[in-house]
Amino acid sequence: EPSKTGKINSVYSDGSHDNGIMNLVETLNQRFGLAVDHYATLDMEAFVEVVDWIEGGLEMYVPYPITIKDGNGNQETIIKEAGWHYVNGETAEAIVRNRNYAGGDIQRMEVQSYFYASVIKYFKEIGVSDSLKLLPRFTPYITTDMHWSRIAGLATEALNMDYSNMAI
Repeated sequence: EPSKTGKINSVYSDGSHDNGIMNLVETLNQRFGLAVDHYATLDMEAFVEVVDWIEGGLEMYVPYPITIKDGNGNQETIIKEAGWHYVNGETAEAIVRNRNYAGGDIQRMEVQSYFYASVIKYFKEIGVSDSLKLLPRFTPYITTDMHWSRIAGLATEALNMDYSNMAI
């Protein structure tokens, strides 16, 4: 059994493979019958970097005030009121990783969906060509079994999709 906790996010490190992604691939296949053709992992440093590459920060809608807890249990309000905010990478990471919501994971997923929508909106606004120019900057942060030309093709397809009815 790849996971001791039963949580999908623990299988990466709790399996028999040295390559954690292969533990996840095996679990997805065994538990859900899902075949995995390719993989790409993006580390959290890249998450922060990508948002910081956006001059002036990423504009995103935040539906709730955001209060985070540090490792000592101290609280800090990083977004004081709901609304549109420009966020840097560190703030964006704190927002999407935050688990300090009255509504628990439901509200967390809602906030994350606003973040993803803002990222998609940004990349669609700058266009496919300028978006693809950023790909080489991702190289140090991505582990994948795909060739970069395949990733560029997928990015192009994704940026040309209609996201008006996107749901997470």
